[in-house]
Amino acid sequence: MTGETTRTAVITMIRRLEFPAAWSGLRTIEPQLGRDTSHFLLLNDDRDADLEAALASRPHTQVITPGRNLGVAAGRNTLIAAALDWGANTIFSLDDDLLVPSDYLSRIESWIAERQRAGDRVGIVAPAVLDFHAVAEQALSAGEISRAEQGLLDAFLDTDSLRDLLRTAWPDDIPLDAMYHAGIREWRHHYLENYRLRPSQVRSLFRNSRGIADTEPGVTELRLDPATRRSILEGRGEGLPIDTAAGGASVYTAELLEEIGGIDEAFSPFGYEDSDFAIRAVEAGFTNYSLPSEILLHDLDSRQKTRSPAVILHSQGRARGLIGRKHLPKGDRVLALAETAALAPLQAVDLVRATAGTFPSAVGGAIGAAATYLAGFTEGLFAAPAEPAYGDRSRDTGYLEIPHEVKRRFTTTYGAWTGSPISGLPTSFLVDIDVAWSWDPESRTMTLTRVVADAPGQFRIQLAGELVGVGKRDEAGNADPFSIQVRGASLTVEDWGYLRAVQETAAWFRNERTAGYVSRLLRPPRTELARMARWFLSQREKPARFEFSISPQRPVSVAELFEAPPNLHLDRKLDLRAMVSEIAYY
Repeated sequence: MTGETTRTAVITMIRRLEFPAAWSGLRTIEPQLGRDTSHFLLLNDDRDADLEAALASRPHTQVITPGRNLGVAAGRNTLIAAALDWGANTIFSLDDDLLVPSDYLSRIESWIAERQRAGDRVGIVAPAVLDFHAVAEQALSAGEISRAEQGLLDAFLDTDSLRDLLRTAWPDDIPLDAMYHAGIREWRHHYLENYRLRPSQVRSLFRNSRGIADTEPGVTELRLDPATRRSILEGRGEGLPIDTAAGGASVYTAELLEEIGGIDEAFSPFGYEDSDFAIRAVEAGFTNYSLPSEILLHDLDSRQKTRSPAVILHSQGRARGLIGRKHLPKGDRVLALAETAALAPLQAVDLVRATAGTFPSAVGGAIGAAATYLAGFTEGLFAAPAEPAYGDRSRDTGYLEIPHEVKRRFTTTYGAWTGSPISGLPTSFLVDIDVAWSWDPESRTMTLTRVVADAPGQFRIQLAGELVGVGKRDEAGNADPFSIQVRGASLTVEDWGYLRAVQETAAWFRNERTAGYVSRLLRPPRTELARMARWFLSQREKPARFEFSISPQRPVSVAELFEAPPNLHLDRKLDLRAMVSEIAYY
């Protein structure tokens, strides 16, 4: 872009169900608009003449009405294109449930300009995002809170006044439950390898086993870093380099958008599209920053925020498959994706534990959760990236297709705490990975022919199965994970002592109290299947094989699995056979 005038655009997507609370978010932005600062609104919904007229009547506002829900990625791209056509140099992406300090735009614009004058290629800037409900009592009167929730708040505090109130309430540290987001560093560890925060000892072991240098502080989410939270209270303006930021509270430079293009619409309708965009910025040589001196309040209206566990798991799996396919180094892409897919059982177990009482059957819930995650992951592997280009650039993304059959051999090494049962085993051994699958786009059928991890003399794990309806969408274009059906699956585990040592190490962790989270994760649930698994890994001296098969007489949907009765007689309830077909010594 050329010209002496500097223009700033604010972009926001809105749906009817988010009113009236959304009015407060829009009104806190209005005092900061002007001739060279315009607000672009996308009514991401069906047409509504009255609402469109009310939005269009706001000052310095342009309303875009596609007449349908475009999804997050396509909707944000529509707004970005309109802002760039208008001549914006800086674009503030703001969700409609944010309360914005009265000097927010000018403070960040000044910071970006200073960095650019110093020669910095600024990509994305992310403020500290705090929870409105946790902060409101510290920053607003009871009347202001009520007016904000009713969409009647006309103005908000400036940043320093808001910070003074936060310091009065929390002089030493902002409570973790008051923090929403402050940026993510080490995207690969956070999104692909680390599905939950590990204790520091486990994280160090995990990273060292892969030859990744450990860094300080030992967290990937900056909101979990006490130093970052203190810098919010202190108002320090130093930017912290990050890999990814939340798309609904980000600031983009026009230079970035013109070079890397827009949001990848393959992530539609929602989920991790902002993470992918930020990773692309880093790969293109830009620096993304967390700026904890700047503050936004999020989740003004949380009534519409609840999503089912199936939808969340499907979205996580799909995003991880697509992000991994696009951004992992070519040399270890297949292996790393296999590791990511292997998180499905851990995701499923953790979901069942976290939602105890939600699912009548822990086994049904775990099988349904694993199927949903794997279905989303596979869909992500086969989804074609769709990144729009702006201006006259033609872009060749060059993303590789994922092969349908892969065989890899690699040597893995790990470290172990001295004195733990696993420390007595070899710390280096060969592993053969054999993966084969297919996906028929017409029938939406995924067939997982085999996934085999074979470490001769240590363990062998083999998984096979078939899922139907992997990529199905409802009429609004949203993922429909509950319609995914399981036609059959089998899991075979052969152990020469390695898995037993892992189980004993988990017990050692519990006794030593050094990794409580891992011990909770690995502690089997109290079901008949878990009893047999514990018996399989219990006192024995010879190698053994454990086979678990699911052979339904008809395809069983994820919804049925989540609603399965609280026992193992699934064959009588769902025409589903879930059994241990063989436990044998060699």
